[in-house]
Amino acid sequence: MIKNIARRVVETKQKGNRVVVVVSAMGDTTDELLKMAYQITASPCDRELDMLLSTGEQISIALLVMAINNL
Repeated sequence: MIKNIARRVVETKQKGNRVVVVVSAMGDTTDELLKMAYQITASPCDRELDMLLSTGEQISIALLVMAINNL
C-alpha cells in the first residue's frame, strides 16, 4: 500500500504537478494508542495525548518518505 502511494506521488510530481501529501496513522494505530493512554490514566492531559497520537502519523510519514526515496 505505501509503495503504491509513493509511486503515485512520484509519478504525479514527474508530470509537473505540485504535490501535497496528507498522511494518517495506519490501521488501528490511533485506537491502540488511545487504549494504552487510558490504561495509564482515566484522564490523560491533552498535550501528552496529542504528542502520543501524533506518533502514528510520524510512523506513516517516515515509511512513505522511505518508499519515495527508494524509487
